[in-house]
Amino acid sequence: MVASADMSHINKFLDRVEELNDEPYLREVRMTFEEFKNFAELRQRLRPLSMAIFSHGKVTGQLTKPDFQRAAYQVFFLSLDS
Repeated sequence: MVASADMSHINKFLDRVEELNDEPYLREVRMTFEEFKNFAELRQRLRPLSMAIFSHGKVTGQLTKPDFQRAAYQVFFLSLDS
């Protein structure tokens, strides 16, 4: 996650990672490879999702749950076809 961060803040994020490593309740938390892959795929689609949500909200002035679901479907599932 740190690798995908804004590089101008990288030192602050790396310091935070070190602090989190000292937290007892986080010390044993692990991420599976499948979870890592899912996160990486989500990260690649955040910009299109953000644009879809912003565009709809700008037009109507509000974003309902069905609107969000429709935008997510278009970004995540329709992009798999291409």
